[in-house]
Amino acid sequence: MHEALEVALSWGFEQMELHRVEALVHPLNEPSQQVVQKLGFVREGVLREVARFKGEQHDMQQWSLLRGEFRGLDAGLHRPPN
Repeated sequence: MHEALEVALSWGFEQMELHRVEALVHPLNEPSQQVVQKLGFVREGVLREVARFKGEQHDMQQWSLLRGEFRGLDAGLHRPPN
């Protein structure tokens, strides 16, 4: 999952010239929190009761990554095999 997101982010920042990418993560979804942290996202805060699942409102963490913060494929985060 991490590697696929890294490629997508690289394409977004380089080809689409995005400045910012956001991710919303459920506070109990620790694996997803670890993925966005490893990719360099910064936790900005909590959006209170912004999502509705199974008839209940849930908080979501908001994370963001700016183009200048992205370490990308060239930084050695992921190198495809030769």
